[in-house]
Amino acid sequence: MNQHQQLWWEQAACDHAAFKELRGQGFAQCHTLQFLQMATEKIAKAYFWRSGSPPPKSHAGFVQF
Repeated sequence: MNQHQQLWWEQAACDHAAFKELRGQGFAQCHTLQFLQMATEKIAKAYFWRSGSPPPKSHAGFVQF
């Protein structure tokens, strides 16, 4: 894992932790799912950094992944 992938992975882990924390606490599902979506996008960006080049600036990384 390169440095860029590590940074995206750490951010994704924080978003996933927020998702798990908020889930089941009475928040509207749309709010908790936002954190899950952000986590999956960041995991996709970490994956696409494997080539050593930055991924395209897009919020459709998970779809491509």
